[in-house]
Amino acid sequence: MSILAPRGNRRFAASLFALALVVSALGSAFMPSVTRIALAEEGVAVGDTLILAGPGGQYGILTVAPAGSSLSVDGEPMDGYYPVTFDGIGGWTAIGLVEVSGGGGGNGGGGNGGGAGGGDDDQGRTRENGNGGIETVNAAPVFSDSGEPVEAAPSEASAAPVTGGSYGPGGGGYSEEQIVGIINEAAANYGQSSDDMLRVARCESGLNPSAIGGGGAYHGLFQFVPSTFAGTPYGEYDIYDPWANANAAAWKWSEGGKGEWVCQ
Repeated sequence: MSILAPRGNRRFAASLFALALVVSALGSAFMPSVTRIALAEEGVAVGDTLILAGPGGQYGILTVAPAGSSLSVDGEPMDGYYPVTFDGIGGWTAIGLVEVSGGGGGNGGGGNGGGAGGGDDDQGRTRENGNGGIETVNAAPVFSDSGEPVEAAPSEASAAPVTGGSYGPGGGGYSEEQIVGIINEAAANYGQSSDDMLRVARCESGLNPSAIGGGGAYHGLFQFVPSTFAGTPYGEYDIYDPWANANAAAWKWSEGGKGEWVCQ
């Protein structure tokens, strides 16, 4: 014959059970899992690195890790993004923006994974490997044959900006027709094919001068990395100025750099 516990004891036991569930839920939410700890590796921010709320450029920005900052890479990449923790904030950052010190998987550890264009064809190129359009934000960095990241372009430009023409620095609010005109003029300034430049710009940014790809790595009409843009004759101008961005690309092409874009 069973003996029922007093009603007060049953209520106390139920309360303890409910409290245990709450503590367990809180522990799961705020304490790192064993798997996450086991997979964590040390990483370094290659540049000013956006920490996003999810694995994609469409997610909100949680914080920014300055260039050279140490952060924890907490697992394998997903859709071109590493799960990371910086300054106590967990989020995601593009694999091209973090160097994994332990030689971890994916492209961040010195691997030769493909960029927006994918595959081995991207190996050994100096970066402007664009993101293949503003919606494709998982572009990866390019590494030399030895597995080392390609060095940034020099900060001193080797030529002067163009002057004259229908367009100049500082403009804004352009229509698509005017953007096309800017690209055509830039192509003519440096003896490049206007059709080729227009096709690449459409692929890279959808002709949006304010486009940002790769989780914050690539900027403007032709999706320049800021350090590379700074090494052109137009580095003193706003990277989102379509005149400056287009002419920087045309100059880069005239210097033999056309093949440095994935979009062709």
